Amino acid sequence: MNTFWRCSLRCILLGMTASVSAVALYTVYRYGPDPWLLLSPGVVVVLAALGLRAHGRDRAVYTKIKQLGEASRKGDTDFRITHIDPDHEVSEALWGINEGRDQIEAFFREVDAAFQYVEKDQYFRRAMGAGLQGQYRAVIERINVSIDSMADTSSRRRFGIFGAKLGELKASNLLENLQRTQHDLT
Repeated sequence: MNTFWRCSLRCILLGMTASVSAVALYTVYRYGPDPWLLLSPGVVVVLAALGLRAHGRDRAVYTKIKQLGEASRKGDTDFRITHIDPDHEVSEALWGINEGRDQIEAFFREVDAAFQYVEKDQYFRRAMGAGLQGQYRAVIERINVSIDSMADTSSRRRFGIFGAKLGELKASNLLENLQRTQHDLT
C-alpha cells in the first residue's frame, strides 16, 4: 500500500502535466495559439516540479525515520536524525525525537558508569541525574538509593569479615598463651 501511494503521487503529477500539455497542444493545433492557453502548461509544470520537490523532501525524512527505527531496534543509542530541514513541517518533531534520544543515551551512560565502579566494589560514583527529565531522573534517583544500599551492605560484610578475623586472632593468641602457661607450669 505504501509503495502505491508513493508511486501515485509522482505518477499523478507527471500524468497531470502530460495531460494538460497534451490538451494545450491539441487546442493550439485545432484552434490556433492562445497566450492564456499556452500559459496553463507552464503553470502546471512549475506546480508539478514543486510537488515533486516536496515529495523528495518527504521521502528523505521518511528514510531518516526508518533508519532511526532500525538503529533503535539494534540498541544503537548514538544514532540521530541529521541534516534536518528547518522548513519541513515535521522538523520540530524530528528535533524532539533527537532530544529524547539524548535523554536515553545520557541515562544509559550514567547508569553504566556508576555500575562499572559498583562491580569493583567501589561505591563513590553515583549516576548523575542533571539534565535528565521525568522517569529518567526518577529511575536514576532509585538507582542511586540502590547503590547506597549496596555500599552499606558491602561495608557491613567487610566489618563482619574483619570481626571474624579479629575473633580468630584472639582465639589463636589465647590458645598460644594458654599453651605457654601450661608449659611454664610443667
